[in-house]
This record gives sequence, C-alpha cells and structure tokens, in this order.
Amino acid sequence: MKTKKEKAPTETRALRVEIVKPLNNGGWETVGAQLRALRMVSHRVLQSVFLACVAQERVNRTLTKADATHPQTAGYRVVDGEIDDIKAWAKKALKKKAAGERVELLKAIAELNPSSRMKLGWSSAGYAAFGKWSKDKQKNAMPEWRRGAPIAINRDGVKMRDDGTGLVLSVQLDPAGTEWTDFAIKCGKGSHYGRVREMTSGVVRPGEVKLVLDERQKKWFAFVSYTRPSPSAPSECDVKKALVVHRGIHNALYLVCSDGRSYPIPGAKLLATKRRLVARRHEMQRIARCERGSGTHGHGKARRYAAPDSITDKEARVVRTWCQQMGAEVTKRVKAWGCGTIVIEDYGGIEQTGDARQRYLDKFPFYQLKQAIEWSVSKVGLATTEVPCEYISSVCPVCGNADLRQHNHRTGTFHCAKAACGFERAADYVAAFNMMKRAGFGDGLRKKLKREIDIVAVTREITAAE
Repeated sequence: MKTKKEKAPTETRALRVEIVKPLNNGGWETVGAQLRALRMVSHRVLQSVFLACVAQERVNRTLTKADATHPQTAGYRVVDGEIDDIKAWAKKALKKKAAGERVELLKAIAELNPSSRMKLGWSSAGYAAFGKWSKDKQKNAMPEWRRGAPIAINRDGVKMRDDGTGLVLSVQLDPAGTEWTDFAIKCGKGSHYGRVREMTSGVVRPGEVKLVLDERQKKWFAFVSYTRPSPSAPSECDVKKALVVHRGIHNALYLVCSDGRSYPIPGAKLLATKRRLVARRHEMQRIARCERGSGTHGHGKARRYAAPDSITDKEARVVRTWCQQMGAEVTKRVKAWGCGTIVIEDYGGIEQTGDARQRYLDKFPFYQLKQAIEWSVSKVGLATTEVPCEYISSVCPVCGNADLRQHNHRTGTFHCAKAACGFERAADYVAAFNMMKRAGFGDGLRKKLKREIDIVAVTREITAAE
C-alpha cells in the first residue's frame, strides 16, 4: 500500500514593490486613468463579493453537499452585476454636466471593462476576507472597504521578469486577455531583491497582485504574494531554552533567558518623541480663528485639519518603526542566546487605574508590538507562547509569597514581605521569572536565585559576626 508523502510546510508572504512607470499602452496618461477608475469602484465590488459569500454560506446550510454552491463562486457571479450598476451610475452622473477633473474620471468609470483575471482577483480577495471573518466564529464585525481599496489581480494574470535594464511587472488589464500592461518596478531594500530574483528566475511563482495608491507619497505600489517553504529553526536554538519578553515597568521591554541572562531595552527615547509630537499637535489645534484666518472656510474638513493629521500620521509611523525594531532585537537575542522558545505575556485587558502615567502607557499599541515580534521570529522558523500576566510582579520567585505590597511601583523594585526570605530584585526581573515559571522553564532560574540568596545570607552572617 502506497503511503502519501507529507508535504513540506509552506508560508505565504507579500512583497511590496514600487511602480515607477508604465512601459506601454500609452503611459501614465492612459494607464493612470484606468487605474484611478478601477480604484474608485474596487471597494464596492469587494463589499458585494463578501456579502454574496455570507448569503451563500447561509443558503448552503439548508442544502445538501451536492446541491451547495461554493461561496467564492457566488461572489464571482455578482462582480459583473456590480460593475454594470457602477457604470450606469457614472453615465447618469455625466448627464448632469459635472465640471473639472470629475468628468474625466466619470468617463473612465463609464467605459470600464475589467479583465477576467481582475474579476477573479476581486472574488478571491472578497472570499479571503469572508474566510477570515468566519474563522473568528463571526465574533468580529463584518469588514468594510472604503474608497481606494486595492485592485486585485489573479495570479494567472501576473508575470514578472528582468529585461536586462530593470525589473518588469506585467499584469492583465485588457478585458480580452490578449494584451499585458508592463510596469517598471523597484524594490525598497536588499532582501526584497532576493525575493524578486527568485520570481524572475522561476524558482518561486508570483501569486495574486494588489495595486494600491499611497495618497501620502502619491505613488502606486504593488503587493505581490508568493508561497515558499517555511523556514526551519536555526540549529543553535534549543527548545529547552526559553527567552521571556516582558513588557517592562521601568523599561520598554525586559528580556530574560532561562539560564539567567537578562537584557533591558529602554523606551525613554520613544516616549519623549511621542510627547513632543503630541505637544506639537495640541499647539496647532489651539490656534484661534483670529490667528488662523478664514482661508480654510469652505475648503472642507480635510484641508483644515491637514497639519494636525500629518503629525498624527508621523506618530503612528514612529511607533510602527519602533515595534519593528523591537521585533528584530528579540530575534537577534534569540539567535545569540540559542533559545528555541519565546514566551510573551498576554497583552489583553487594560487596567483602569487613577494613575495618569499608567493611563498614558496603556495608550501604547501593545498588540501591534506583539504582532511585530511574532512576525520577526516567524521569519527564522520560531513561534511564540503566551502566558497570563496577572500578578507576575507581586509573587516572590523564591518562597512563592503573593502580596501586592511587595512591588514598589515608585522605585520599580520587589522586596519579599517574609522576613525569613527577604528576597529583593528589580520588579521587571521578578515578573519575567514568573512568566518563565508559568511557561514551565523556571527551574534553572530558581536554583540560581537560591544560590544567590545563600551567598547573601552567608555574607550577612560573616558581617554580623565581625
């Protein structure tokens, strides 16, 4: 009897490349108008596909397996109808004799005729969102796409090559499926060029492509998905050794290895940057109208609040960059210390306290930090383990005595209330130890701490005798 070979685990990633310019079909004047028109209708098509998948799934519950229709098939069927409705709306709007750039955009929408590969891409993207929503047991709200949603193109309508002068991305925008639109592209960093070379050489086949316009940079980008074998864990990493990533009290992060080594990561610079940006935004918002003038009157809310919104966006970019740097630092320590297990605390739940400093820290996007760490360690073939974080900084790691008063929040130190124990250490270290204990890796640290306490006790006895 033949046995089935187990398939090697794979992972799907997305690569972002910048679109420099179109190489055929009239350049930006023609292709740009077509992309802008597709961008204006993409959100409605994706929303219709998602709702069609939801409706078909409910119908399938009352049918047999033979009579049921796949939700993605139902989503593909509604694409043509939705596009026809949008084109009818555009033709009706043109009769009202709109002025300016809107006329050109409406004409492009009225003449819209997307390719079959693009319709497949939209149905695939809408079904993927439906699958994710269903996987969460429908606890979350239904996803909503806004104007400017990605233009999805099926993998059969995507090619990538190197023509000798640069990288070229070819997509099928032609409804007949006979012409390809070529774009000159460039990558953002060195590792991306390695992935692109694998695609151009045929080692990795490019998958679905999503075209997105970055309104801040005024540039088009392409997100190219690809599937490759999952990376294996480094040989120097031992699963019996753990690295705890603790959300520190006096440090942004506190890393502790199961062999006793620790590494604090301060966050004072990040907090100072956030405070400076918040102060600048508040200063802009406090300017009175008599000083600001009435020049913004009648130009819309977006223009009036453009300057404060730019500061808000910069703050978000600073935090995102910092989270990515922390993920890279955790991966670096994992490799250096040879840890095969990464333990992080459950960041869920915000404690409503009267401490203004604690409320300010709770505004930090810890879930974004957690995602950055998980993403970084997954690139080297490792995964994270979550443990609850209740009372981790108020339980003595030596004698197990639990008392909230043992943690001094002002000084950031822990002092055991039992006179027989008297253990004292930084609260971040104690919290990291308790996290490691809950993950099942605390034996080595416990023995080391007991040896330290015995040495301290002997030293005290000698000092008292003298």
